[in-house]
Formats: sequence, C-alpha cells, structure tokens
Amino acid sequence: MRKAEAEYLPQGLTVPIMFYEDIFAFVRQMLPWVYSQFKAMPVDTAANFLEHHTVVQKFMGEVNGYSHLSKRLALLRSGKRFTMTGTEDNLINRLKDEEKTIYGALDYVKGFMQMEFPRLYSAIGNLPTSGLRSKNIQLLLMDMVLLHQAPL
Repeated sequence: MRKAEAEYLPQGLTVPIMFYEDIFAFVRQMLPWVYSQFKAMPVDTAANFLEHHTVVQKFMGEVNGYSHLSKRLALLRSGKRFTMTGTEDNLINRLKDEEKTIYGALDYVKGFMQMEFPRLYSAIGNLPTSGLRSKNIQLLLMDMVLLHQAPL
C-alpha cells in the first residue's frame, strides 16, 4: 500500500491514499485488542491449548491471506489501470452498491466502514474535477471489489 501511495499522490489519487491510511490506523488500533483476546484464552488443559492454537493460527492465516490478496491486487492493478468505466454518477452509484455489499460480507469491520464511507464520499466531493473524482472512484472500486472476496 505504501508503494501505491507514492505512485498515486502525483496523479491526484488522494481518496484511496486516505482510505489506506485509515485502514492502517484501524489495524493499529485493533491489534492490541486482538492480542489481549489471545492472551486471555486459557491454555491450562490440552483442549484449551488446542483451541488457543487453532484460533491464533486461523487469525494468522487470515492476515497472510490478505497479504497475498493485496499483492495479487497490486499485480492486477499494474496491468489494468482504471478498468472501471462509466460516468462519474454511474461510478459513484457502483461505489454505493459496493458499500452495501461490504456491510453484508464483512461484519467484523462494519463499524469501521460505516465511519469510513462518509469520509470517502466527502473527500471525493471535494476533488476539483470530474475526471479526478472518476479516477479516485475507479481505484476505490477496484480495491473494494476484491476486498470482500476470499483471499486465497
């Protein structure tokens, strides 16, 4: 994501950069809580230890899966820039549809996304030209469509 930010800033693609930064902040905020949940799990018996191990491994698998997904997304994006087409109004409606899909598919980040989408719409609205708004929306859509797909 950091590499993408460096590439997007000169192009005026500030809304996806804001989105990425907000994701980083959300993850940094949630990691201590996740760690505390792992630490609170009892490991006093073999069954408890096995459950603890299973939960931690599932979490690490999800992290690894999304790392893999982001690398795959970067490769897809590098060969197919802005493949989402349509007018600005059409693109914003697609983004609103994607918002509904994400709310249904990603319950565990629903609160974050409910705060994030109004910020994204506001930032899009503050961009100076329709072309720049469209490019920012296209990139958000490309990222979000893959966000709720299985990472592996």
